[in-house]
Amino acid sequence: MHFLSIAAIGITVFYGIKIPEGGGAFGRHFMVALVAAMLAVFTHTMTYFYFAGMSGNIKRAVEEHGRGKDRLLESRRVKAKVLPWAFGGMGLLMVTFVLGGAAHTRAIPPWVHGGLGYLALIYSGLALLVEGYYLLQQNAIANAYQRELQGAKHESAL
Repeated sequence: MHFLSIAAIGITVFYGIKIPEGGGAFGRHFMVALVAAMLAVFTHTMTYFYFAGMSGNIKRAVEEHGRGKDRLLESRRVKAKVLPWAFGGMGLLMVTFVLGGAAHTRAIPPWVHGGLGYLALIYSGLALLVEGYYLLQQNAIANAYQRELQGAKHESAL
């Protein structure tokens, strides 16, 4: 989903560059921007909810098994690192989209909206890397905790 949203943002920027040339570029720019913004906001939201859900699952397991509080703290730390990237990406894309209307009506200079478009594209690429990195960390935490619980079950069975 991240790759699709970044591609859509890139296409939006491309059509934004083509607007002065005419030929229907504005219509394409607007439609792709609408899809790109919705897709990117959805993607950042789902990414964050994955982290929130995983932390909730680990919390329930800690309460149920009485062990693994360190894993829960690690999971919460990772989730806290993803939050600014996910919400920052959503905010930047929404502001860029809304200011597109302001640029179209000449309420702000077009370069403001254009600059935010480039920034959104760069930010989205960085967010993909950061969120992907922490996704791998979160999975490692969950897998290590699962192995720890399985080891404890095995020990108690002996």
